Amino acid sequence: MSWRDVTAATTPEDRWRLARPIAVAWITMAAIVLAVFTNEVLPMTYLVRPLAVVSGIAVLIGLIAWPLGKYATLTAFVLALLALTPTYWPLAVLVVTIEVAVGKVQRLRRREPMALGQGVSVVMTSFLLLGVVRTLPIAIQGIEPRTDSASAATTPMYFALLDGYPRIDTLETMGIDNKPFVEALADRGFDHYPDATSLHTSTHRTLEAMLVDSTVERAGKNFGDEEGRELRDSLDVPLGFTAVDPGVGHVTLDSGPHLDSGDVNDYEMELLGRSLLRVVAGDWLREQVASGMRSRIVRSLELTAAMDGRVFSHVMTPHQPFVLGEERLKECWPACSPYAVPADWSRYDEHIRALNDLLLDAIDRILERHDDAVIVLYSDHGMRRDPDDEAELRRVLLVARTPGHEHLFADEPHPPGLLRTAQEAYP
Repeated sequence: MSWRDVTAATTPEDRWRLARPIAVAWITMAAIVLAVFTNEVLPMTYLVRPLAVVSGIAVLIGLIAWPLGKYATLTAFVLALLALTPTYWPLAVLVVTIEVAVGKVQRLRRREPMALGQGVSVVMTSFLLLGVVRTLPIAIQGIEPRTDSASAATTPMYFALLDGYPRIDTLETMGIDNKPFVEALADRGFDHYPDATSLHTSTHRTLEAMLVDSTVERAGKNFGDEEGRELRDSLDVPLGFTAVDPGVGHVTLDSGPHLDSGDVNDYEMELLGRSLLRVVAGDWLREQVASGMRSRIVRSLELTAAMDGRVFSHVMTPHQPFVLGEERLKECWPACSPYAVPADWSRYDEHIRALNDLLLDAIDRILERHDDAVIVLYSDHGMRRDPDDEAELRRVLLVARTPGHEHLFADEPHPPGLLRTAQEAYP
């Protein structure tokens, strides 16, 4: 089939024959996107951008495959599969071999051979429908409305969860002096809680304790898909607050008003890590993803500072990777998580100081508008140099500006009590 044939297609049958490679490419890639999505604990909004991107790629693949005539559909499938999951090339070879073999057998039996790619179309459509069926319960849960309401809040309040920010004494063991940062905060009216500890050692458990009022420490630091979805669905934005999302699916809050910086999230990182782009431009892609993570940190703090009212912001740092410095993602990514230890701790000092500057700038912007603002900087867990060091995991940063209530959290300097205590003091 030539390009002249493509442009001259007039009947619906001709147009469908030309559109089929695009449809097969889109179905193949959408099935992969949904398969990855349903294996994680993610909000539905994470699907929008990947599906939009694969739609554009599908059109491009279809245009490439069109001139190949009867081979167009099968070619579109192979290109789509390799674009998103090049490590599955043996599957592409197997499918092509089976399709060709079936056609040969049908000819030997003097039967009308099945059109090349027809079997692939049926199989991939079935996989896509399976993904849709698995996604529906998540979508239904995501659109359940909130039936409760919050009373009008008068005092601006900003809660910033700085993921994995260690206590000042922990930093001292690394030769990092964080006292200038704490002193700069004190000049802005903050109280420092040098003995603050987390009752939990993982982010989702701390959020559960804060937002679901759970005091139960569950066994283990991780959780499976079923438990994870049940937990994430219970993590609602606090009433009267707007949430700034962290870009990490399993700790993104569920219902309620949200803001998102628009930069790369962990689901998109996984899809990129599986893609052909990772194979042909691994170093460049690691730099781009790290840059996207860095941009999310900066923009999340900008969004937080620009908001009025009450804000619940989760900033995914100073947790590794230390992208505020020069660190790229680990060479083993995507086989390994960029958030997992070990990390290059030699860059931690640079990372912490860059974060401190961003925080002070955001705080100054808030105070320019609201000199009565309540601002709480805290962490969900401590540093993870050694995951087995329970004491280090529980030593967390806690500094808070609570006008009219000096050392408001002195009796309970732990993350679970912060939100409740502040809301009682500033109804």
